[in-house]
Amino acid sequence: MVLPRAAAGVIVQQQQDAFFLMDTEGGEVFRVNETAARIFELCRSGSTLDDAVQALAGGRALRRRGMKSLRTCGVL
Repeated sequence: MVLPRAAAGVIVQQQQDAFFLMDTEGGEVFRVNETAARIFELCRSGSTLDDAVQALAGGRALRRRGMKSLRTCGVL
């Protein structure tokens, strides 16, 4: 499963410890946390859901039980 594609014209900017999603076409700016910025970048790169989970988990595989819990909750 491929993650949704990021909207055209939206970029990520980092200023010190703060992250911002900037819509260069619509002029809107949203302050987001680091995880949201990473997810946005994964969407921009065309990553799969499995790739994103691995990247956000620091490259460590999630345990099968944890994946089952995420599916049960409707997150996956």
